[in-house]
Amino acid sequence: MGYKFKLLDSIKDANYYRIAEYDNGIPQGIVHDYFMNGTLQFEGKMLSEFPSVYDDGTIRIYDYQGNLRVEREYKNGKKNGLEKCWLQQTLLSQGYFKDNERIGEWHEYDTHPPKKSYVGDYIKGKRDGLWNVYSKGKLIEIKYYENGEIIIPINL
Repeated sequence: MGYKFKLLDSIKDANYYRIAEYDNGIPQGIVHDYFMNGTLQFEGKMLSEFPSVYDDGTIRIYDYQGNLRVEREYKNGKKNGLEKCWLQQTLLSQGYFKDNERIGEWHEYDTHPPKKSYVGDYIKGKRDGLWNVYSKGKLIEIKYYENGEIIIPINL
């Protein structure tokens, strides 16, 4: 997500607060972050805070209203397993990671009209092969990718 975190001198500058137990500066067990209004912002196991490295298992990130934004699996401190992303309770994407790279079949969805959905494969973190584009459940376009670049768009 690209967030940059820093320790603050004053609570008035904070966007969230963390509840966690520490051992030698390392968070232990499940870490919970809350927005200043008390709404849950994050939950998951961490191996370190700066930089954020996550322990084996699932992390969940929530928006300010408490809606789930990201659910992601980690193993050995890397994205490994299923990831799902939402915007205002609407699924945006779902697929798998291996060693921090997108792999295999992914489903991605537009949130703005015309609401299209995209289904295709990632290889080594880049779109590769045929990607189907749907509108209202109907196949409308096929795109062929190599190494993340569109080679041939085919309108139906």
